[in-house]
Amino acid sequence: MKQILRANSRHITTIATEIQLIEYLPKVDQAIALCGRSNVGKSTFINAFFKNNLARVSNTPGKTKEVQVFTFEVQVEDEIKTFTAFDLPGYGHAKVSKTERARWDLLLDNFFQIYHEKCLFIHLMDALNPFQKNDESFIKYFRRFHSDYWMIFNKVDKLKNQSARAKFKNFQKTLKNKSYAISADKKQNLELLESDLIDYLFKN
Repeated sequence: MKQILRANSRHITTIATEIQLIEYLPKVDQAIALCGRSNVGKSTFINAFFKNNLARVSNTPGKTKEVQVFTFEVQVEDEIKTFTAFDLPGYGHAKVSKTERARWDLLLDNFFQIYHEKCLFIHLMDALNPFQKNDESFIKYFRRFHSDYWMIFNKVDKLKNQSARAKFKNFQKTLKNKSYAISADKKQNLELLESDLIDYLFKN
């Protein structure tokens, strides 16, 4: 048996400042961090993958303004382990002030500087329009840390015809990083991601 015990997933705390990061992150051992554009569906993914209603879903992009911290339990046979998940503020949202955007950027930069060695970063992108300019900027910034990094392409259910799906599959084959094509909204194609994530967590 190998599974995420979704009933036991919990929201633990919210981190809004550099001081809080410095105080909290040294307490965390192994974790994953979810990152992506502000409208890519991270909250929907968290609810689909870890537990319904764990993350607040909003129709207004940019609502995640701080680092949200969750814990989740994983069971492999008779062994159960607890891990941490960080939901990072979405980048690329235009309708915020320069001051607020600078605060988000500083918070994210501090997170990466402090915690990149013990964390698997899971980068959500839109399957309909992957590698937008702000995605590329984030990847370029992130490469300096040499951290473990997976890509998830969300909203594959929006690829309506066979030609679009075939084109996307061919594109996915060109990627060097581990990647997954899912629909968080429809809860599609999550099984392989769950299995691979459990294997990763138990081996590292």
